[in-house]
Amino acid sequence: MPKNVNNLIIGLDFDGVIIDHTENIIKMAQGFGFSPKPEETPGHRLRKIVGESSYLKIRRKLYGSVTKSSVPTAGALDCLQKLKLDNYQLYIISARYKKHQPIAWEWINRYLIDILKKQQIFFIEQERRKNSICQKLKIDIYLDDKVDVLKTLFSVPKRCLFDRYNIKNDFKLRDIKPVSSWLEFAEYVKAGH
Repeated sequence: MPKNVNNLIIGLDFDGVIIDHTENIIKMAQGFGFSPKPEETPGHRLRKIVGESSYLKIRRKLYGSVTKSSVPTAGALDCLQKLKLDNYQLYIISARYKKHQPIAWEWINRYLIDILKKQQIFFIEQERRKNSICQKLKIDIYLDDKVDVLKTLFSVPKRCLFDRYNIKNDFKLRDIKPVSSWLEFAEYVKAGH
């Protein structure tokens, strides 16, 4: 028997989907002598601009103390609240090293405490473990900003690329659905996809 639309189980990435690091990435890149535009901040694009060494340094700082000053992605909190009120099951499944998880929890306690409970949030050390968590939770739809991660989620029937910066043209998406905003994602979910 097919699931009712409101019984869909939704999995969500954290960094780059719920939390917006764009301004912090730009500031840190400027510290290395680069001036990326917002649409150049997705990881695969930024790496080409700043080089591997600077990219890894930016990433380490970003997931460290810099997380505290990052803001919620436009529309994320409102859409999450509405999806919760419509009785969708929501889970965050995100890769973060253990040493960076306490800072992520601080951010969550500041912005998401009224929307998600602690048992709805899973931080793992390696992105490749996302599929096994999704399988265990029976995730129906997963939203991530990385195509390479979405391609590994074999257990998830519907995979959505959070595509604020039009990265869909950089990849062959096949059965991955690009959404350009939280509103578009919520509409996609409510349409029963």
